[in-house]
Amino acid sequence: MDTIWEYIKGKKHIQIDINSIYYIELQLHRIFIHLSDNIIELYEQNFTKITNKYTNIGLIKINRGLLVNPSSIVSISKLEITLIDGTVLHASRNYKKNIKNIIESKYE
Repeated sequence: MDTIWEYIKGKKHIQIDINSIYYIELQLHRIFIHLSDNIIELYEQNFTKITNKYTNIGLIKINRGLLVNPSSIVSISKLEITLIDGTVLHASRNYKKNIKNIIESKYE
């Protein structure tokens, strides 16, 4: 499993430890990475490509515009996911199977 998120911002190459990512959000065609201590906006990035790459290494898609790191989840209630920092994310019924997989993996 990759542990580093890599992207280029302008001429700067930036690396982020995957474990510090709480969730990644698409909002009005803008992508935000929510970290334990910061929020980073990505420019000129494609959410579909990000989704494909990072669901393969453990982030889980819970609705059309949200990927969540299972290690940042403290509770799941129906379609609401609460994170370590108290953020509540709303999942879509279309991704209910993904939520079930989160629950199963946390309690194996």
